[in-house]
Amino acid sequence: MDDVRVGDSERSAALDRLGTLFADGYLDVNEFEERTGQAAVARTRGEIAMLFDDLPAEPATPAQPSASEMELESKLSAKKKMDAAMMATGVLGFITFFVLQMGFDLDYAWVVWPVMSALMIAWYAIFDISDEEDEVLEELLEKDKKERAERLKLAYERRKQLDK
Repeated sequence: MDDVRVGDSERSAALDRLGTLFADGYLDVNEFEERTGQAAVARTRGEIAMLFDDLPAEPATPAQPSASEMELESKLSAKKKMDAAMMATGVLGFITFFVLQMGFDLDYAWVVWPVMSALMIAWYAIFDISDEEDEVLEELLEKDKKERAERLKLAYERRKQLDK
């Protein structure tokens, strides 16, 4: 079956898979460019299969994480949940204020602001995240997001080059 010729759909699927593996960090830029170039000109299934010989068929399950890695993952998860809770608190606080102030013309609608502020401060204690941890976790999340976005952008540009 390795000598069976491939068409554009098989080459396209190989390029997509290489892009995903690159975005997930399995390939560096040079390997990605080399393999996508080979995929674009592949004539047989064997040539396509050879590109993936040393790559996982499915994303590998990571080895048992260390205690510090588990703590970091736990904190990152808590940070994401806290950010969602803070966003919901802010949105619901604004809506409540404007409904009470504009809809019911209550003189005490201003009470929403200190209650909302206290709740937002309480989220830090509820999720057990200090101000210092919040800053570090925010930087880590932003860095991961930028790195993945850059790899996806490179994969897209390479794919676009090869499709021309």
